[in-house]
Amino acid sequence: MNADITTLYRSDSYRIDDFRCKSIAGEDSDVEYQTEFSLGFTRKGNYIYNVFRNSVDVYNGRITLNKPDHEHTVNHVYHIPDECTSFVFSPEFYEEMVDRYPNLSTRFFKDDDVQLLVVGSDASMDFLHNRVVHVLKTKQYSRLLIDSLVYEILNSTLGKLADGDCGTSVPSSLKNHHLQTVERAKEYIAANYARDLSLGEIADNSYVSPFHFSRVFRSFTSCSPHRYLMDTRLKNAELMIRNTAAAITDICRTSGFESLEYFSAAFKKKYKMSPSKHRGRI
Repeated sequence: MNADITTLYRSDSYRIDDFRCKSIAGEDSDVEYQTEFSLGFTRKGNYIYNVFRNSVDVYNGRITLNKPDHEHTVNHVYHIPDECTSFVFSPEFYEEMVDRYPNLSTRFFKDDDVQLLVVGSDASMDFLHNRVVHVLKTKQYSRLLIDSLVYEILNSTLGKLADGDCGTSVPSSLKNHHLQTVERAKEYIAANYARDLSLGEIADNSYVSPFHFSRVFRSFTSCSPHRYLMDTRLKNAELMIRNTAAAITDICRTSGFESLEYFSAAFKKKYKMSPSKHRGRI
């Protein structure tokens, strides 16, 4: 495998790997063997994953679920080498997961004809992924925090799988011209969501005009830049409500909302209860 793989974190039931491919566009991998169940977030690049008569197009915004014990090859189709975060689960945890999700067993876990599936990511799931990577890099975390984030990512992904959400399919021509546009935009929002961002600022940092940016972003994410930003802020607030004792007013401000009333209304619309009731339930 022509890649640098660094293990960022390891627990009893999973590990988190940083995968940085060295292959360039047009190169195909040798036959590789998948030994463990894994969930992958593609941060950069675009590749075709070939397994058992199926080929899956993978890029930012599509999360892969790889079952253990199968052979595959990879076609590299983008000029930027792939970068991924892989959540790799132990065989014991995988067996427990198969038992815990019987509704998915016949469709995925126990279907020998299906070795890999993709689901669509969204702003909340992207935020959870970015949060894990950030706290591991800064080494400001507890094991309990990492566990809770990883299991929430896994449960959200399996929920998407149960709903049949395979993510947005983007034409090759659009990916060739604007995959990096969306990658840069998401990175910029992740780093600056608490600020008062404008469409022009995000578009400028993505090297595209604001007029084209909105259309391109929606094509990749199925939502507007404003909706993606709001959902990112709301997920940050929801995590803070669950995991800190910070006042709701402070969480509102820290998450990028200027008005407590607007924050409360937006939070209630997304999570079906007010911030204070959400905290009380927890």
